[in-house]
Amino acid sequence: MLIRQQLEIINRKSLRYPLHIAEKDYFLALVLQNRN
Repeated sequence: MLIRQQLEIINRKSLRYPLHIAEKDYFLALVLQNRN
């Protein structure tokens, strides 16, 4: 499971993927997982 630090590291490696988008995708994935 990704944590914020890992998202920040990913963000530094891929500047075209802003952190706020990464966080939104991450939390969306969590919500979808919790529904199942």
